[in-house]
Amino acid sequence: MSVLISTGNVSHARQSHAADLVLDLQARIHGWHHHHQQQLQQQQQHLEDQNGDNWLNQHAKIIIPPNPDEPLFGSVQADVDITVKLFFPPNFGKSSRIPRQELLSSAIESLRDVFNSNSSSNSSSGSVSLVLSFPEITFSDNDGDEDDNEEEQDADEDNSKNIQEVLHLYAEAVNLGRKVGIAQFGVSEFSTKRLRALIRYSKQESIDAPSIDQINLQDCCVLPPSLLKLAHENNIKLLAHNDPINIFPDASVRHTLELIKGDKLVEHEASGWKWAWLLRINGVISNRGIVDGLGWIVKYVNLDSI
Repeated sequence: MSVLISTGNVSHARQSHAADLVLDLQARIHGWHHHHQQQLQQQQQHLEDQNGDNWLNQHAKIIIPPNPDEPLFGSVQADVDITVKLFFPPNFGKSSRIPRQELLSSAIESLRDVFNSNSSSNSSSGSVSLVLSFPEITFSDNDGDEDDNEEEQDADEDNSKNIQEVLHLYAEAVNLGRKVGIAQFGVSEFSTKRLRALIRYSKQESIDAPSIDQINLQDCCVLPPSLLKLAHENNIKLLAHNDPINIFPDASVRHTLELIKGDKLVEHEASGWKWAWLLRINGVISNRGIVDGLGWIVKYVNLDSI
C-alpha cells in the first residue's frame, strides 16, 4: 500500500522549512478531498460495510496529483533552472523490505512525470540538477585537513558499509537521472573524506562526478581548507542549505495521513506507515534569480503490507 502526493506549485512557500511542507501537503489534500468528496465517502462506507476495514488501508495505491490550475513552472518564454533535492528518511525501521535502489527508482520515475508535464507547457527549461540527501551523512568540519596520508585517511571511509551503499546509490542516481534529462548531480553534507571518496568512485565508474555539495548553514560559514581546496580543484559548488535533519517527522506523517483518511488513525494503523522518499523541486528563472516554482512530492508506504 502506498500514497503519492504532489503539491504542484506552492507560491507562498519560500523557506522550504518542514512547517511549509506540512502546510502545503495539507492544502493539497483539502483541495483533493473537496473535488472528490462524494466519491471518497461512498468508497469508504462500502469498504467499512463490507469487512470493517478502513478505506486508507484497503487501497493498494492512492495518488493525489497536483492541482492542474497550479503548474509547477509558470513562466512563459523563460529558461528555468531546476534543482531537485531527494531526501531519504531516517530510521526507516523495516527498510530492508524496500531497498533504497527501489525507492530511488520510484522517485526518479515521478520526476520523469513532472518533466514530461513541464515540457508540454509554454515554459522552456534551463539546467536540471539533482541533489541527494542521506540521513546517515552528517558534516564534519575537522575531517581530512591533513593531506600527508590522504590514502590512509580515506581507507576506512571507502571500505565502510554505509559509504559504499551511498556511492552505489549515487551511481544509480546518475544513470537513472541522465535518462530523464538531469544534467548535474550533487550531494548534501559531504565533508572532505566522503567527497574525495565520491570523486574517486565517479572516476572509477566513469560517471558524472558531483558538481554540488550542500552544507548546512550552521557549518558552512567556516569550512575546512581541505574541503575548499578539493571543491576548487574539481569544480564543485559549495552551497548552503537550511534543511532540518528530519524534514518530515513521524507526527507530520501521521497528521497528513489522517487528513487523507478523514479520521484519526488507530495505533496499529499508524505504526506501519512511513514516508519512503521526498522530493523538493525548485525552479529559478535563469540569470535572474527569481523563483518560478516550488513544489513537493512525497511517497508514503505501509510497511506492514509488504
